[in-house]
Amino acid sequence: GFRLGAKDGLACALSATATEAVMDDLVALAKDRTNGSSRLLLLSALKKSKSSIAKQALEELASDPDLKKEIASWHRGKR
Repeated sequence: GFRLGAKDGLACALSATATEAVMDDLVALAKDRTNGSSRLLLLSALKKSKSSIAKQALEELASDPDLKKEIASWHRGKR
């Protein structure tokens, strides 16, 4: 079966329950490379957000080696 690590589980929970009020914290977690691949799970909340903070963060994260492939795939899907 599929088993989430603690960081992955927390990232899933944060992403699912994120509100604009915690967007600063979510962005900080997504930018923190020590959080490893768990950061991928935070991207959906940033993508759904209407906040300029989230949009700016996604622009910056688009060049992050661990996240750029995922973010680039969103643009390919829109064509």
